[in-house]
Amino acid sequence: MPLDIPPQFKQQWDEKIPQLRAMATQQWGAFQVFMGPLWREFGPQIEGWVAQVKNVLQEALKGTPKVGDGPRVGEQFRHLMVVGLNRAELLLENETTPVWNDTWQEILDDGMKRNLGLIFFAPRGLDGQPIAPVPFLLGEEEGAVAPVAAAAVLNGVALLDFCRMPPAEPNTVNILVAADCLFHWDTKDSYVFPTTPNSWNRDIESVLRGYPRTTRAQVFTQWDASLLTQSERLAVFPLRSLPLASSTWLNEPTVQERYGNHALLAGVLVAVTMVVGLWFQGRGLAQVTEQLDMVQQQIPRGGQFSDLERAVAEQEKMFARRPLFALAVKDAHRAIAQSGLQLEQLELKVPDANSVPESYVLTFTMPDDAYSGWLQQEPAARNLILNSALLHAVRKPPSATGFKLEGLVMLAPWLREYNRLKPQLPSSIAPILNTSPTVARSEQ
Repeated sequence: MPLDIPPQFKQQWDEKIPQLRAMATQQWGAFQVFMGPLWREFGPQIEGWVAQVKNVLQEALKGTPKVGDGPRVGEQFRHLMVVGLNRAELLLENETTPVWNDTWQEILDDGMKRNLGLIFFAPRGLDGQPIAPVPFLLGEEEGAVAPVAAAAVLNGVALLDFCRMPPAEPNTVNILVAADCLFHWDTKDSYVFPTTPNSWNRDIESVLRGYPRTTRAQVFTQWDASLLTQSERLAVFPLRSLPLASSTWLNEPTVQERYGNHALLAGVLVAVTMVVGLWFQGRGLAQVTEQLDMVQQQIPRGGQFSDLERAVAEQEKMFARRPLFALAVKDAHRAIAQSGLQLEQLELKVPDANSVPESYVLTFTMPDDAYSGWLQQEPAARNLILNSALLHAVRKPPSATGFKLEGLVMLAPWLREYNRLKPQLPSSIAPILNTSPTVARSEQ
């Protein structure tokens, strides 16, 4: 409904309209220049939104007829093509006069496919369901069109099957006149009839006779509307004001397809920003490292510090090998459990307690009555080394009583492997100081 504006405010509004219109036009042009390449991508959508707001304002201020709520084909597509029964009609951007041709593919340019809305009316089968749209558009039987050929012809073209149009509002019939057909839909169903530029006004009157006199008709066409008989129940709108229902858009792009390139561009910009930030941080760290190197060079390295540095270096090497002590104990326990070895005592020691260890020696002592003879002892030793990951070799030392085995663990290869995998561990591995009451611990 139009707004009831008081006369004094309406007079002030009318006086400011030319000034506001000139200011808006100037700012709109500056905005287009500022947007640059982005305007070519989003310009039609923004113009459609502005046109929609403008129509609402005109309706509120002047009482112009309202088509209905929802998006319009002219807001979504720059060019429109209607494929009729034996003819096609093309409406280019910023044009009011359409172009006709007998074959729609002849007037379809590859440059306009991305911004073209292809409207057609796919006939229905015996079951009442719409048939496949691509064979119908290409004039072939269903199943005879190769998918590759169809994709080459319709690549990037939006397909709008208006036989899937949802019902119209109550007491309203919508009519689309384009190409060589008259298509109308009401609250129950949709219908397609052949027509011509000379007979379409009489065809509309014939259609309206089938509805009650209170039924309002909304006609969407680019044809000369002066041939229509003036009536209060009849309203004519341009083709671009045609409602766009999501059910008619057969290949509507997803959010990922529509904004995938923009998301990729944003990701690249974020990555570049992070690289630049890391580069600046690296410069700061380099300066701090350089200062530390200068301080380290100023530390006195006389004779009184040589022994201390050597002792500290040996302690660092000792602590670097300390985690392998826990790993060796864990590996020994796992090997004992998996091999089924009957163990009485486990001892771990280093060859020389006064130097950095290069190997560990594990001594396995079994009960006296557990294994008797070579036939039982040899399989037990073989199973022990097969189930261990760290043991380099196993031997039976000379012993007057009982059955003992000694296992050798070389630290150098496992230390390199541990240092390589250490950053991936959730936490540092602490040495096991108490693994079992039967284990004699020795790291000296």
